[in-house]
Amino acid sequence: MIKKTLKIKPSDSLFFRTGKPLSGGEWADTMLFPNPSVVWGSIFSMMITHGLIDKENLKGKKEIKQKELDKLRIGRIYIQKEQSLYLPAPQDVYSEKENPNNQGVFQLAAIDNRFLSNTSLETGFYLKPQTSNVIEAFDNSFIENRSFQGNNYQFQKTGSFAIEASSHFAIEVPKLGIQRNNTTRTAEEGMLYRANASQIKEDVYLIIEIFISEELNDKFPVSKILKLGSEGKIVEFTDETNESTSKKIDKSDSRIQNKLNTDLSSFRLYIQSPTIFNSGNGIKELNEAGFEVLAMCMDKFQKIGGYDIEKNMPKPMQKAIPAGTIYFINNKSNYDYKKLNDLLSSTLNTDRYGFGQFQVLNLTNNVK
Repeated sequence: MIKKTLKIKPSDSLFFRTGKPLSGGEWADTMLFPNPSVVWGSIFSMMITHGLIDKENLKGKKEIKQKELDKLRIGRIYIQKEQSLYLPAPQDVYSEKENPNNQGVFQLAAIDNRFLSNTSLETGFYLKPQTSNVIEAFDNSFIENRSFQGNNYQFQKTGSFAIEASSHFAIEVPKLGIQRNNTTRTAEEGMLYRANASQIKEDVYLIIEIFISEELNDKFPVSKILKLGSEGKIVEFTDETNESTSKKIDKSDSRIQNKLNTDLSSFRLYIQSPTIFNSGNGIKELNEAGFEVLAMCMDKFQKIGGYDIEKNMPKPMQKAIPAGTIYFINNKSNYDYKKLNDLLSSTLNTDRYGFGQFQVLNLTNNVK
């Protein structure tokens, strides 16, 4: 498949709902970063409109339908501000409460007495900060991609990791709406709902990696519009595949890989997009794949819903680990880098909709 990099600029406020059900009279839970499946649906619909997808084939046999659906895959999603690219902040970083500029990364340490451990993993390891001062976690924040290349975060040193709150990229705009009766088309009592939309700042864009079938490469629009978000707002996109943004991402990937220790007997696994496991937290699946999860940093589970274009019906609600989750892993089977990545992609169920994106990072206090 051919990789393309799209640059999206909203022309109006956007809001992306979480999977939490919404009833009249409530605040809708919203998020700045869209689920990758939302982006997939938006781009796939545009491709149907421009004749890149055969709509009739989507109604055909499973094999024919599958071929059409596989013409588009979603990769990573970044936020770009000015010349910097950002991803969801990893959960293993913290700042000191009294001095937020002092930031650090949790270290893996042996437990002297497992019964004193506050972890549910009976591995004999726990995570400790690199300071005795009171610390705080980063909430709804994003880290500059260059932090994964530099020594501070990649090699778990204290310092500054270029982490920004969501307010750095967008302004919250309260919105009111009504739910109408489908028969009378009138609003019913108690059907008022409220939500916080995001007014993206002037110099902020969404950068989307997509993969399309080779035969569509010359036909794919260079600059067009999409409908995106819970209200189907119009956004503009341009193809940045051969521009500086795409080259910057490729260069960053190369530098991150070059920074990896040659010894991958243990590593950190950074989850870049929501990931769905049958077991819930993924520990069972990773262990069964030949790894050993020693510890993990994770926020609360994320609910994933949406609309199933294959079955033409709403998807059942699923529970996903959120982007930013970090696993500390012992590579007990001694997989090399290629085998390790292939196996992780399969284990994390990396799919066409953009779920299960990940990055392998160093774990400097290697576990022997």
